Amino acid sequence: MRVVKDHNVAKTRIATLNVGTLTGRSCELAAALEHRRMDLCAVQETRWSGNKSKDIGHGFKVVYNGSPKTRNGVGIVVSQRFRDSIAEVQRFNDRLMKVVITTAEQRIHFFSAYAPQTGCCEQMKDDFWMLLDEKTSEVPMEDTYRGAISYCKTFDLLFLRQKPMRCSALLTGE
Repeated sequence: MRVVKDHNVAKTRIATLNVGTLTGRSCELAAALEHRRMDLCAVQETRWSGNKSKDIGHGFKVVYNGSPKTRNGVGIVVSQRFRDSIAEVQRFNDRLMKVVITTAEQRIHFFSAYAPQTGCCEQMKDDFWMLLDEKTSEVPMEDTYRGAISYCKTFDLLFLRQKPMRCSALLTGE
């Protein structure tokens, strides 16, 4: 039996990236995501305050949330393909948010989460994990949720904080 690959199926390419800061680097991020043909990208440690959305170039739009004078901040970068399909944006705090994207086939719940680091107090960590668990469990069974959350939950893995990657490393392949 021969397996035939259907090339007409549109793939949704997702990524997550700890950007360190988005200030002055959003255009570079958009270029890197375009180069990699990404549709959705969860970004952490944006260090942007407010709860807005804005175009960052190359057809990408970032929806973000951060507290004033924040060291945290999360966002979700959406490609041209999905920017008009955003049905809902939920900003929970400066460490967790989600967008709901409605397509003809499904509703996608895409989360961006930035877990507290080792040096943070235990109460902050507990509050974060409880909120994350609460919000992911609210997703209806018939819908799909994406991001590192679904992968980690599927395989019972833990989130680990990695060294922030420079956006320029994406462009050069370092």
